[in-house]
Amino acid sequence: MIDIFIPVIWICVNSKCEFMSPPTHYTVESKCMSEMGQQKEHMKQLVKKAGQGIITVLEGTCVTTKIAKIESKI
Repeated sequence: MIDIFIPVIWICVNSKCEFMSPPTHYTVESKCMSEMGQQKEHMKQLVKKAGQGIITVLEGTCVTTKIAKIESKI
């Protein structure tokens, strides 16, 4: 079994909330946390650039799960 870490961000802008997760995962928690931090900053900049809303919630975490390691026999 190996651990994988999936970054998940939730953001509320003008009372509309969304959950987001990139189509990737990490095997090192610190890389996941770094990516999540970068994505949160990116979202702040997008909202600021649009000039159309106020962020009331911007949180994130790295969800951890265990998966079976698959050995390739090729």
